[in-house]
Amino acid sequence: DKQYWLKAGLLFQLLYNYWVKIGDIIAIYFTPLIPIKQITFGYVIDKIPNQILNSTYNKDVIREKTVVYLNDIYEVSHYKWLKEFKANEFNALNEKRVQIVHYTNIESEYFQQYAKYNTNADELTRLQKEKEGLVDLFLNEYANCLKGFEEMLSLIDLLP
Repeated sequence: DKQYWLKAGLLFQLLYNYWVKIGDIIAIYFTPLIPIKQITFGYVIDKIPNQILNSTYNKDVIREKTVVYLNDIYEVSHYKWLKEFKANEFNALNEKRVQIVHYTNIESEYFQQYAKYNTNADELTRLQKEKEGLVDLFLNEYANCLKGFEEMLSLIDLLP
């Protein structure tokens, strides 16, 4: 169990770091006005429309040469996927990561729960299923990483 929990905690951190890097790349192309210290995946995704609409780019050149018209970023499927992912899976992943990194590591959290409910068979079963469910969660997040990378590249490809 010790190795399982160690790897689970690391995976939460690694997945978050992956999305930070995706945010870094998106920021280069879509939100160049954001200070480097503020760049995170979630912040960049939220700021893309505002940065594009209020950017210092020559808007006439962009309108002529790009598939993404400034007022239509909300309708671009690649942006919509990233925005939806950020609002759901990413936020849930980050909430868990914050708990693990800044407060209680995942092994301690589960150990406390197991100790608290050591005489409650239903709770112990729930905790065991939750523990085993982390494998599926990580596999799903891996698939999201691949899909998110494709969506990021496709979004960037729409630029002039």
